[in-house]
Amino acid sequence: MRPIVGARLGRKYLYAFSAVSPHDGVMDSLVLPWANAEMMSIFLAEVGRRHRNEFVLMVMDQAGWHLANKLRIPDNLRLIFLPPYSPELIPTCFQ
Repeated sequence: MRPIVGARLGRKYLYAFSAVSPHDGVMDSLVLPWANAEMMSIFLAEVGRRHRNEFVLMVMDQAGWHLANKLRIPDNLRLIFLPPYSPELIPTCFQ
């Protein structure tokens, strides 16, 4: 058998954006092609739309796309950011 010469390994990534309500367990998720401010804005808009009659307080880390200046946040949603290094605030299931 001849070896394959010039083969290139390619990967395609998808990113899962999710939020879960600790109050009632409702989870909202989208799978999007990139992790950036534009995709985060799409996710926040979808959460805002799904919960248009509610006020959503979302706690998240300080990933670059969470803090971007061009992030669009719906009127019924507020973001609270965890401190930069706070492993004691992250649930053990994510560590």
